[in-house]
Amino acid sequence: MNIKLCTDCGFKGTDEMFISGNVIKCPECKSSDITFTHPYDCKCLVCK
Repeated sequence: MNIKLCTDCGFKGTDEMFISGNVIKCPECKSSDITFTHPYDCKCLVCK
């Protein structure tokens, strides 16, 4: 199991999570959905 770290939001997850178009909850504020635009690069509109 390969754990990766998003360079923008700090989200930790497996390879399968870091897929373009994937939606996750922001790990910091938990209130915003983040869509990965491409692997390891996403922006939270609430915190950032």
